[in-house]
Parts: sequence; C-alpha cells; structure tokens
Amino acid sequence: MKEGTQPKSAISRRKLLASMSMAAIALGSGSMLHARALHGGGAVTESVYGKNRLGGMQLCIGTAMAELRANTDPSPDFLYYVTDPGREGFFYYDPQDSGSVDNDGTVIVAPLGERFKRICDKVITVSWFGAKGDGSTDSTSAIQKAIDCLSVEGGVVYIPSGVYILTDSLRMKSSVVLQGEGAQTILKASQTSGWNESYRAMVELVGTEAAEVRDLVLDQHGSGRNPFEHRISYTMLVNDAQNCTIDNVIFRDAGYDIGYGRPSGPVLLLSAKDSGDTNAGTGGGIGGCRNIKIVRCTFIQKGTAGVGFCIRLHSDWLQMKPEFDHYVEQVVIDSCRFEGEYSWNVIELAGGATRCNKIVNCHFEGKTLSSIDFDKGTHRNVASNNTIAGGGKPDMYLTDSATRLACINVHGTGEGGQYYYTHSNSVVNNFISDCGNDAATDPYEAAISVEYAHDTLISGNMIGNINKGLVGGGIYIGKSVTRCSIHHNHIRGTRNGIFMNANGSSTNDIKLIGNEVQANNYAANLTMQPGGGKGFLLLGNSFRTEGTANPCVAGGTNSLKEPVFAFNHFEGGATGLSLAYANSLAVGNVFRGAQRSIRTYQKAVLIGNVSVNAQSEDMLVTSGEPSPLLLGNRFTHPANSVAPVVTYGDAIPGGGHMWSRRDIVYNTNPVSGGEIGWVCVSAGYASTDAWAPAKTYAAGVVVHASDRVYKCTLAGVSGLSAPSHSSGTAADGTAKFQYVGTGLAEFKAFGAIEG
Repeated sequence: MKEGTQPKSAISRRKLLASMSMAAIALGSGSMLHARALHGGGAVTESVYGKNRLGGMQLCIGTAMAELRANTDPSPDFLYYVTDPGREGFFYYDPQDSGSVDNDGTVIVAPLGERFKRICDKVITVSWFGAKGDGSTDSTSAIQKAIDCLSVEGGVVYIPSGVYILTDSLRMKSSVVLQGEGAQTILKASQTSGWNESYRAMVELVGTEAAEVRDLVLDQHGSGRNPFEHRISYTMLVNDAQNCTIDNVIFRDAGYDIGYGRPSGPVLLLSAKDSGDTNAGTGGGIGGCRNIKIVRCTFIQKGTAGVGFCIRLHSDWLQMKPEFDHYVEQVVIDSCRFEGEYSWNVIELAGGATRCNKIVNCHFEGKTLSSIDFDKGTHRNVASNNTIAGGGKPDMYLTDSATRLACINVHGTGEGGQYYYTHSNSVVNNFISDCGNDAATDPYEAAISVEYAHDTLISGNMIGNINKGLVGGGIYIGKSVTRCSIHHNHIRGTRNGIFMNANGSSTNDIKLIGNEVQANNYAANLTMQPGGGKGFLLLGNSFRTEGTANPCVAGGTNSLKEPVFAFNHFEGGATGLSLAYANSLAVGNVFRGAQRSIRTYQKAVLIGNVSVNAQSEDMLVTSGEPSPLLLGNRFTHPANSVAPVVTYGDAIPGGGHMWSRRDIVYNTNPVSGGEIGWVCVSAGYASTDAWAPAKTYAAGVVVHASDRVYKCTLAGVSGLSAPSHSSGTAADGTAKFQYVGTGLAEFKAFGAIEG
C-alpha cells in the first residue's frame, strides 16, 4: 500500500470517532488532553497504542492546521488530528464536497479544492476559528465565523474564559447558542478601532429565531469612548426576532464618555418597525420581537460613560393606530439586577405596538428618573415583584424642573392637545423604598405615577421613604386618568400618601380600596380642577397623617362628583375627612384623633359614621351651605353642635342613652290623631320614668330624679328618698341604682296626623 494509507476497514473507525465530538470540544479547550501529549505531532493514539496503530490498524495522522491546509494528497480513509493549541480536533477528507466555504475552523480547503471537515456535533468553540481571549487580539471575525458555521442547523458556540476584543457587531443566527463560562468570558469592544456605523450593537439578534446568549460579559468599554470616532449605539439589539433567550449575561460600561455630551443608549434595545414608521432609525429592519426572555442578567453602569436608557422595548410612539403589523410582545425580563446611573429610565416600554410584556423579580438601585416606565401607547404590560431601593434623580437633572422622579411611571402624553394614552397596565406587589433626593422640590414626585392612562391596576405595592418624606409622595394620580384601581398598597414615610394634580382634570372612575397609608401631610389629597371627578370610591382604607396643619383626607371644592367614602378609618390631621364635594356619601367610617372629624362644604349624606376623640368638634358644616343629611352617626364630642341621629321607635325614647338637639325618632306605629315622630329639643340622657318611692324596680330600668338619670342594677323596692349620688352605684331601699349622667333629654312631637 501507498505510504500513509490504511485498509478500507479503517473507515468504520472514523465513523466510531464521530461520536467523540464532545471529547473534541474538551480537547479544544485544553481540559482533557493538551496537544503536548501528542509528542510533537504524532498520532493522537500514539502514546497509548504505539505509532499510528490502534488494534493493529492505522487510524489517525497528527498534523498542524497549516499542514492540513497545504495537503495535496488526502485520503478519505484517514482521520487527521489538528494539534495547534486551542484548535485541536479531528478532521476527515470529504471527496464528495466541492462547494463548502473555508471558515478556518470546521471547514479547511486545500490548494486543489479538497475539503477537510471537523468532526463535531453542533457544539463548537471559537478558538477553533482563531479567537484568542488575550485581551488584545481582534476576535470579531473568528467568533462570527463560528456563529455562521451553525447557521443552517443551529448549535452551540462555546467561548472559553478570556477577554475577547470586538471591532464590529456579532450577528446571531437562528437556533445558535452563544455560550460562555460566566463572568470569566468577556467580550469587550475596542475603543481604538472599528465601530463606525450608527445604530449597531456589539451583539445583534436580528432576523433570528430561537437564538440564545448565555453566561458571559458584554463590556461596551464606554468610559473614555469618543462617540465621534468609534461609536456603538447599543450593547445588544433585538429586532425581527422570536423565541430568543438572553440568560446570565453581564452588561457593563455602556454608552460614551459623559464628557462628550448627553448620554447615549439604550444598552439593550428590542424594537418593532412597520413599513412607513415615523420614528427615528433604531437599527435592524422591518419586524418585531416576540417571546424574548431576558433572565438572570446584570446591568452595571458605574464608570464615566453615560446612557439614557438601560433596556428599551420600543415601537413607533408617534403613530396612533388600532393595529400594527409588527409588535414587541411577550418579552419577559425576569430576575435581573440593575446598578448605577441611567439618566432617563432603566426600563422603558414605549409605543402602541409594545404590548403584553412582563418585568418581574428584578432589583434596581442607582440614580434614574424612572426604574420602570410604561410610556405613550404601551398596553397590557405587567411590573410585578420588583425591588427598587435607593437612588433618585440623576445629578444632571437635579435642578431641571422639566424632569420628575417617578420610580414606576405609567403615562401617555397630552402635549399640544395631542393625546396618546397608555392602557391596561398593571403595577403589582413591588417594593419601593429610600428613593429621592434631599434637594427635591417637585411636589408631584412619587414612587408610582399615573397620567394620561386608562384601565390601570396598582395593587399590593410596599412604598416607603420617598424624598425622605419631605416632598412628593407615594402614589400620584395625574391628568386624564380613567378607570384606575388602587388597592391594598402599603405606604409609609412619605409626605403625601395618594395624591392628585391640583391643576389636572378629566380624571374619572378612581377606586381606592383596602390601602394602608401613613403620611406626614395628606394621607390622601383628591384635589383637581373641574372637568372630571366622576366615579370615585374610597372603600376599606386606613388613612393616617402625622401632620396637624392639613386634613387627613381632603380635596378642593367641587373637585369630585358624588364620591363614595365607605368603611374607611381616618386618623389625625386638622380634619379627618374634608367633604368638599357635591353630594358626597360617607358610610360606616371611623374618625379618630383629628382636631375635627368631618367638615362638609356641600350637600352630603352621612350614614353610620363614628367620631372618636375629636379634639375640638365632631363635625363642622360650612355656613351658607345646605345642611347634610345625617343618619345613625355616633358623634361624641361634648362641644359638637350638629350631630343629629335619625332613628325609629314607637314612643319617646328612654333607656339612658345620650341624645343631642335635633335628633329625630320617627314613629313606627303612626295612627290617626297621632304624630309622625319626636325631635330632641334639649340635649341630655333619655328617661321617661320618674323615680317613685316604695316602688318595685327590675334590673335595667332607667329612671330620673330631678335632672339626674339612674339605671337599676339590683332589683328591689325603692326607698323613701330619691337617689342623689353623682357617681358610681348606691343602695336605694332594697334596690341599687347606678348613676348614668346629669341632664335630661327633652323630646317634642312633630308632624300631627289628622284624624
């Protein structure tokens, strides 16, 4: 036989070794068998079975990559083992292939057109293609060749530990996984070469399906970067893509050096574009994003580089139309961490084609205007179980009155009379604390803000220490908000709890249910301009203010129309509840510890409310206004002048209860010649039985002697002298009487019924 050939039976050995592709990966990364074990280029089996022999048969030839490329006499019956460090692996000659392109990693073309193909099973390493993680070698082309190699059937591109320099974008392919070794695998953008196109990213998922990027670091190297020489718009761009995953990726140092002007960004852009979109260029092309998962990623922005946004889910927010061709939808941002300063928003969802996305279980800390921003037209999105702790307005905006801190912002726009609403978004079970600035002056800064929005749910959020309780507050309801449900939130340590824009209007159908609010100023301030105010319901809330200058819950005159306050608890303040609204209904509320429990400015209906420990009076009706309708309220302050009880009975009441002037008892058994009812004309304790000597009294009977009222506590026969004690219990004959109070209520009949 010719030297270097072997019997045909050796082909089965080549097929057997095809199953060793994962071993080849291990060899390529140097973790199983280093090339030095091959004794200077001999066969891979030589050290075990002797030179070029396996079971008495020739099997494999050791060779360098350059030698393989120069081979002019290959044989399909041989395996060739490349021994170059980092590029180790098995190749075979394929005489049937005359078209595969040399990619310097898995396909090598010899001078006469022979194709050598690497034995691998959809798992390849970038070092096979010449990538070097030495922090200086440009590895862009090598990594891209590895990605392109799997563009037909997909697979895993493995990047070992190291620092790999990039001078151009890496363009992902469908069903390809870019897999690193965690924080030890770093892709770093060069500052001195490449990067001369606008709207490009370090890694691009454009026109891809089921692509994945996992377990590596993307370092945009923005600190010190000159945007006029080597500009990078984004760290990652996703467009016209679906079913893709970005998992455990660290994004760091994005943007340009802040010394060159305003921040750039975003770090990660997911965009949808229709033909004819009016928004500025964003890179990518026509298409949307669907079912994209961004999980366990970390975004760090702590150098001198600046970015305006971290993650942006973006569609054309200048167009308002009922349907779009392409959407950013079903994007899930889960268990990610955000650190450092983002001068505008950390995560922004904007545009009418941005819908049905989730931001869950994420952690935010650092300066920004909004950690989560649902902007202009976006709808059916959820922000849930996130933690926003620390940070506040970025330094560059501290004195800018046109910018406002809102940790979670749900808003559209009404600029120039052109209204573009967000709708159907949910903010649920988030923790927001210790946000703001000592120098803050904007009274409308808040943990959660809603403006130009429809059908918003704000539920179960924990809010505390916004602007150190000096300005702003917990939940802000701005202009043109409709059908907003705010329930079971806990707010502590804010200046104002739930509050509205005093200059706003067209806000309707607001429901505050089951909230726990403790504030330094207003627990709730529902003041707005005329033009809205319909459908307001406050049900089962607990409101407390530590301040004494303003009401616990208040609103401007005529702000709301027919609001309902039911089964709430109000504590503290100059006034517990200021009913400055037409035809207000207050039912079953409890007021405690205010200077004054209730103040009514207009017609109101109060049923079954209780005032406890009011410091000056239970209720004040502003003079000149119609008196309220009061039914069954319990007002206890002795100085109260208007506390009528309206109740029912078949006779003038007794029983020893305290009655006030104007209290009314309607007759439940009206007859001809009788009366409609009785009205109290002199406040005091009710008793219809005058004490009598030597009379048998049962326990529980109430009597009066002169102007003092007593209750029998021990049945017996009274003595000869009327009881006169003014406290406690005393014997009277064989009976005992307990002192109830001094002052006998007087009732007069009203409404004679003709016979």
